[in-house]
Amino acid sequence: MPSLLIGVDHWIDRYYFNPQLIEKEWQRKKMIIIATVIANIMVFVLTIFAFIIGANGIFWMGLIMLGLYAVQYRVLKSPRFNLYHHFFLGAFILIAGLFMVLMGGILTSGGLVFIGLVCAFSSNMLNSQRGALLLMGLYLFTVLFTALSQFFLHPVIVLSTPVNFTFWVINIIWMSTFLVQFNNQYIREKEALEESEMQKVKELDEAKSNFYTAITHEFRTPLTIISGLLDGLNPQDHEEEETIHLIRKNSNQLLRLVNQLLDLSRINAGVVKPHLIRDDLIALIKYVMESFHMVAEVKKISMHWTGPADQYIVDIEPEMMESILSNLISNALKYTNPEGAIHLQLDIPEISGSTNHYRLTVSDNGVGMATDQLNRIFDRFYQVNGDIRHHEEGSGVGLALVKEYVQLLGGEIIVDSVIGRGTTFTLYLPITTQAKPSECIPDPTFSGGLPMASILTENGELADVDVPILLLVEDNPDMIFYLQKLLKNRYRIHTAMNGLEGLSKALMYIPDLIISDVMMPEMDGLTMIKNLKADLRTSHIPVIALTALVDIGSKLEALECGAEVYLTKPFNQEELNLRIEKMIALRHELHTRYSTQNFTVITNKEDEFILKVREVMAQFCEDEAFGINQLCREMAMSRTQLYRKFSALTNTTVHKFIRTYRLTKAMDLLRSSDLNVTQVAIETGFKNTSFFSRIFTEEFGINPSEVSAKTID
Repeated sequence: MPSLLIGVDHWIDRYYFNPQLIEKEWQRKKMIIIATVIANIMVFVLTIFAFIIGANGIFWMGLIMLGLYAVQYRVLKSPRFNLYHHFFLGAFILIAGLFMVLMGGILTSGGLVFIGLVCAFSSNMLNSQRGALLLMGLYLFTVLFTALSQFFLHPVIVLSTPVNFTFWVINIIWMSTFLVQFNNQYIREKEALEESEMQKVKELDEAKSNFYTAITHEFRTPLTIISGLLDGLNPQDHEEEETIHLIRKNSNQLLRLVNQLLDLSRINAGVVKPHLIRDDLIALIKYVMESFHMVAEVKKISMHWTGPADQYIVDIEPEMMESILSNLISNALKYTNPEGAIHLQLDIPEISGSTNHYRLTVSDNGVGMATDQLNRIFDRFYQVNGDIRHHEEGSGVGLALVKEYVQLLGGEIIVDSVIGRGTTFTLYLPITTQAKPSECIPDPTFSGGLPMASILTENGELADVDVPILLLVEDNPDMIFYLQKLLKNRYRIHTAMNGLEGLSKALMYIPDLIISDVMMPEMDGLTMIKNLKADLRTSHIPVIALTALVDIGSKLEALECGAEVYLTKPFNQEELNLRIEKMIALRHELHTRYSTQNFTVITNKEDEFILKVREVMAQFCEDEAFGINQLCREMAMSRTQLYRKFSALTNTTVHKFIRTYRLTKAMDLLRSSDLNVTQVAIETGFKNTSFFSRIFTEEFGINPSEVSAKTID
């Protein structure tokens, strides 16, 4: 039967295919023709068999039905094949009913009752409920009429009992086989059609996504050229300077939009997967808040943080979380008026009562939104309109990206807003602690938060980190327990069981000091120290080699690899404490050295790092959008690594370093050039002249206009 169906299928494609029919209509027509051909073949065989054994009633009925089949093949080419097929099915039911009466009734007609039943069931493929009900009603009428006719018409029985029984068996077998096989084929064809339609939709979406990605990528080339040409221009007057500044600002804004569009395209393509690491969520939130510190100051908007005072270690996706928070805070800043406030609040299970999710809210007291717009703000390119529209236009991409990221993380985002009172975004994200720090996947721009003392105080201001971080690299659990007990009251401690894990955690946490064993599995301590000292991100970290090797050769080898101190086991507790205090004190002495701006000679990797930072700042100083994220990319460091490196060398934050550098350059320009205050502000990346004057005065105790006036005098 399956091979017969396949052969019939090919024949139908050749003689009955109609390109004007849609795919679904053509598949339905094909199934009708397949059923007709198979039924025709079986009726032909039964007719010949009836003629041979002398079953004249069935023979004559077979001839009539074969004649109808011949006509049906011609009309099935018509566009109205559905109607004609209903007509022929009804005719077959009536013919079968008539011959049942003529042959003495249902039980004596050789199973002709099954012919009408098959025709009635075959009507289901026409997708016409009304037609199927009519045919089923017609079939029931013929059965009922045949049964009643025996009491009024007294028909004559024409088939002998053996012949009647034979045809009953034959009809039961072939009709049942036909129904089962045809039903299976119908289901397979229907599933294949649905799968084909789904594949076409998928291919269409993929083609749209590829086209979307290609077009978005094409924007990057001209944007890069525009930015490069702008850097080479030398404006002759203040008007040209402002024009170039405006072009650069919009070019950077368009580039950020292109990057967000690419992220959305990658999400649609299914290539974006969360890479969770176990890290401090609170530190990450405060890092993102810090990056908006200057923007909030310019707009005179206060930012407030409410949450646990300690760290909250949980599985996070740093890059996605940073994007989510950045877009929500940026959106809040955009729609909050001067003197307004933005609040970030984290509720963990002990506070919120939730057992599966933590809650993070970003709220403002800005202009708010109408209720009918809340369901659409996460749609791509949707922009809030109406009387509440703010003067700063958005792209309608950021919030769409936020929702996509939240869904990828298995969470939910809810928005609540009241016009004139503000907007609140609430995130519910699942709490898991399955990822291990050693399993972190390094990211070129961000690698998670720091388990360290607060970077921001509760009122959002910067605070000094006064709890040094120590990394203990030791494969002996008892030794780790001992060192932790010895040092935990004065230091924040992280541990690693071998050199490979120690190297990974050193890059992750950028500790103030590392205490390491020498002989360990997977990677020994000396190899780890060599790698640390060769990496600009960790070259400043002092290392104390703590080992049982007491020979002078081992000590010299450790010192040559870069270890600052070599202590042998058993060691004196007071000596270890003193060594640690001295090493951290040496780091603090560097703060004064690198906070000045006048050194030029490179003497080691620390000087090389600071010089490289200043070279980057010199290149991007006039770009007002340049901040921590851009500096991370230029230095090929994560936010954590950059912050810890600055903290270790300068005792200041990256944000403060950038601002101090710009203000110092502004002072030099005011003293050594004929540029006015506005031109100097633009030259050093300050769009708002009044804000520039205020923080300049706070930094140097003198108004920039007074410096400019003294220079002219």
